[in-house]
Amino acid sequence: MDAGIVKEQDVAAEKIIAFEKKRNRAVGFALFAVAAGLALTRIGAYFLYDAFDKLDYAPWVSEYIMDAIFTVVTQVFVCFLIPLLTYLFYQKRTVKEIFADANYHKVSWKILLCCVPLAIGCYLFTIYVMNYWLSTLIGLGYTYRPASSSYPAAFSPWLFILSIFLTAVLPGFCEEFIMRGNFLTSLRHNFKSFGVIILASMAFGLFHQNILQFVYTAVFGGLMAFLVIKTRTVWPAVIIHFLNNAISVIMGYGSNYGWGIVSFIDNVLYQPFAIYLFLVLGLGLVVGFTFLILKIAKKGKQETPILRLYKPSRRENAWHFGAITLAAASTFFTFMFGMLF
Repeated sequence: MDAGIVKEQDVAAEKIIAFEKKRNRAVGFALFAVAAGLALTRIGAYFLYDAFDKLDYAPWVSEYIMDAIFTVVTQVFVCFLIPLLTYLFYQKRTVKEIFADANYHKVSWKILLCCVPLAIGCYLFTIYVMNYWLSTLIGLGYTYRPASSSYPAAFSPWLFILSIFLTAVLPGFCEEFIMRGNFLTSLRHNFKSFGVIILASMAFGLFHQNILQFVYTAVFGGLMAFLVIKTRTVWPAVIIHFLNNAISVIMGYGSNYGWGIVSFIDNVLYQPFAIYLFLVLGLGLVVGFTFLILKIAKKGKQETPILRLYKPSRRENAWHFGAITLAAASTFFTFMFGMLF
C-alpha cells in the first residue's frame, strides 16, 4: 500500500479517536450534571411542597403549580439544556450536528403508525410489571404510600392539555434527548448492541431516582434503546414515550370524571384476572409490533458499521461512573426511606 495512503488513514483514525474522546467526556459530564440536577431538584421540591401546604390554595391548584415547576425544571433545564449546552460549548458542535449525533434522523411513517399500538402494549405490560414489582417491595417490608392526584370539580380542557404537555410532551422529548440521544450514540461506539441495551436500560431506570419506578422504566428503557438501534432514529422512542405517558394522563382524568371506556378499563383493573390479561395483551402488542417495525426498518437504509477505534479507560469514564453511582444512591435512598418510615 502507498505510504501516503497509510499516513492519511492514520491521520483520519487519530481524528476519529480524538473526536470520540471528546464526545465521551462531554456525555459523561452531561450525565453527571443531569443526575445531580435531578437529585437536587427532588430535594428542592420536598421543601417547596411543604411551603405550598401552608398556603391557602385548593389541593389541585397546589398540585398543578408544583407539577409545572418541577417538570419544567427537571425536563427543560436539567435533561435538555444542560446536555445541549455541554455539547455545544465543549464539543464545539452546531445544534444540527448535535441532534444528528443524538439520532434525530428521518423515519418511515409506517414505523410511526406501528408505534401507536406498541405504546398501548407498553402501557398494559408496565401495569403488570409495576404490580409485580410493588408486591415484591411490600413483601420485603417496604411501606407503599400511593400518590393521590387532585382535580378541580369540573373538567378543564386547559388543565388537561397542560397535563399532557408536562407529563407526555416534555418527557417524551427531553428524556429521549439525553438517554437515547448522545448517550446511546456514545455507548454504541464502546460496546456491542447487547451491552448497549443493558446499560441504557439500567441507566434509564436509575435516573428516575425512585425505587417504585426503577424496574418498569428499566424495561421500557431497554426496549426503546433496542428500537433506536434497529431503526437508526430516536423518533419511534419519542412517539412511544409520549403516547405511553399520555395514556396515563387520560386514564387519570377519565377515572376521575367518569369517561365511559376509561371507567370501564379502570373497573377491569380491580378484577383478579385483569393483571394477567394485561400481561398477555401487552406482551402480544409489544412483540408483534416490534417485529413489524424491525421488518419495515430492514427494507430501509442499511445500518452504518460502527468503527470502535477508541476504548475509554476507567479514568476517562469517571463522570459516567459518578452519574450512575449518584442515581443509584438516590434510588436506594427512596428504598430505605420506604423501609424505615
